[in-house]
Amino acid sequence: MASMDEIQVKVSLPKGLVAAIDSFNESWPDTVITASHCSDPSGLRLKVDGILDHQDSTAFLSVASLALREVRGSGSLVIDLSSLNHISSLGVASFVRLLIEARDIQVPLFLAGMAENIRIIFEVLGFSSFFMYLAKEDVR
Repeated sequence: MASMDEIQVKVSLPKGLVAAIDSFNESWPDTVITASHCSDPSGLRLKVDGILDHQDSTAFLSVASLALREVRGSGSLVIDLSSLNHISSLGVASFVRLLIEARDIQVPLFLAGMAENIRIIFEVLGFSSFFMYLAKEDVR
């Protein structure tokens, strides 16, 4: 059963985003996305738990793109990767495509709480310098 905090957060999030996240979580049990509002930086926070690979990266991109559109003109999107255990090159590619979309619609995109093993994959693939990063504790 959901806690009162989870219920209040779901109520305050856009219904389409909540439905997309619920559908993703049902379809991809090895990866869980949760969403919440954040005040610093102002906008939405998506937390990704588990793995992001060839199987679910396209579906993840759809959810994250929807979140970008929800904050367009009013805030930023923070993707909390502190609980992401593994990412494949296709998972990284989904972040690159998301970054291009974010720049096109002028939404600040931040990656937060990235573990060392995930950071290394971004670095080896040559994409680490394109993103803005936050420490997990800097997201409120």
